[in-house]
Amino acid sequence: MADTGRQADQAAMVANRGVTSYVRVVELPACSRCIILAGREYGVSSGFLRHPRCDCTMQPVTRRSRPTPLDAHDLFESMSPAQRRKTFGEAGTKAVEDGASVSAVVNARKGMDRVEMFGRTAQVTRTGTGSRRRKRPPRLMPEEIYRLADGDRNHAIRLLYKNGYLR
Repeated sequence: MADTGRQADQAAMVANRGVTSYVRVVELPACSRCIILAGREYGVSSGFLRHPRCDCTMQPVTRRSRPTPLDAHDLFESMSPAQRRKTFGEAGTKAVEDGASVSAVVNARKGMDRVEMFGRTAQVTRTGTGSRRRKRPPRLMPEEIYRLADGDRNHAIRLLYKNGYLR
């Protein structure tokens, strides 16, 4: 049903010359992938990326009206602690609360792997390590960072910087 409504909205936007683009509007509760797309603007003819049971909608942008929907950080701030843990995991939530980018934490999960490092198995990601042509070492996942920091917040923040979650 939701897909039919989105398709009708998109057809109406294409037919209306006053509509220049649309903005993705995310309703909570939502998955982490939808949250990082919140507030992004797309061309009218661009397809609306979604998954089963996705509650996201689109809001038209015209020359006279530019909506200001919540972005990923705003949505994170509006979530309860339980919703944050459910959506981003314990370490992901802690990393964002310590200043990490929501999208960096979520996208790190795409390239997640386990490698032998420091004499034990460590969780790492290859996403966000730079050029595909140049082989760079993987970066630690937030879970691994907080495990290595062992309760030392300053050490965790240093590792978040070193691994590209903070700038």
